[in-house]
Amino acid sequence: VLILDPRKRDRSAVRHVTNRVGDEVAERARELVASGLAWCLEHPEESAAEGYAIEDVQKMFMKLA
Repeated sequence: VLILDPRKRDRSAVRHVTNRVGDEVAERARELVASGLAWCLEHPEESAAEGYAIEDVQKMFMKLA
């Protein structure tokens, strides 16, 4: 548990919270893109018809990895 003292400027605590939130968001994004990539691999024609080329989804995943 992280408690901030309002009388102090605790930059390291703010950085810590920001990094934790960023890590959680990045993890959820990886999960979403991974499931989308799996769907594209299982349904290549449908995904292409909907504008999700496998190569594009792979690039999104690699940017998040």
